[in-house]
Amino acid sequence: MAVSTETINRADGRYTSLTTSVITPHGKSPVVIQDRASGIWLLEGDILASEVQEVKFLSSSDPSISNERGQKMQDDLLKKKSIYRSRILKFTRRTLRIIPVEPTDKEAEVESLCKRV
Repeated sequence: MAVSTETINRADGRYTSLTTSVITPHGKSPVVIQDRASGIWLLEGDILASEVQEVKFLSSSDPSISNERGQKMQDDLLKKKSIYRSRILKFTRRTLRIIPVEPTDKEAEVESLCKRV
């Protein structure tokens, strides 16, 4: 699975993001899913905290995943967890390296590199 997220953090503490997930089942074609989220963010020392307040399912390249089914999956994930925290490992004018704090799955404990464009 590969995930790419474009996030806009505004000075008023609100954010919006567009996430593209590419899931490649063994022996099958990749499935591309997109969603848009919004919420609030807060810097707590070296922890970047985000609270997802709304997620809208946008599309799936797999025709078996309807907008209704995709939205239900997003709503279920939001009910399971809405607050995410990441420890800042390095911050420069152009980049941010972070790692999740208490991820829901051990596989999600991966370092991320964010680049300012």
